[in-house]
Amino acid sequence: MNTATAASLRANTHNRRDVAARVGGWAYVATGFGHLVIATVVSSPADAAAVEEQMRHASIAMGPTRTLAQLMTGFSLAMGVLLTAIGAVILTAARRGMLRRRDSQLSIVIALSVALLAIAVVLLPAPPIVTMTIAVAALTLAWAAPDPVGDLVNR
Repeated sequence: MNTATAASLRANTHNRRDVAARVGGWAYVATGFGHLVIATVVSSPADAAAVEEQMRHASIAMGPTRTLAQLMTGFSLAMGVLLTAIGAVILTAARRGMLRRRDSQLSIVIALSVALLAIAVVLLPAPPIVTMTIAVAALTLAWAAPDPVGDLVNR
């Protein structure tokens, strides 16, 4: 194989892997941003508002006393920050060409994505089901992209 063909093969494979990983990363960012927006901006429907009102009267005493409403808001905000950060890490790794099929990074993120998708299917509304389905599909495509010839030789 001549040098130009090998370089083209490496660039094309990295491009497919990096583009797929970026789609997965953006799915995480969208999910995290959605959590943050819903936790801070969106008002609850009447039924949810009634439940939240009841949650304001029930408290948990582990260190500082917090109401169930505060606890749920805190969990949602923390989840939003973490999902956004994971997406940023995936995007950074893809941009720097740091993701390789045989590395554990992609496998760990795919396993995390599958777990989050399973939780979303059982307990959450449609938006996180859609974004985590996109993340699983895109990251699996990134993982399945063949290793370029140069990567195999340079390891």
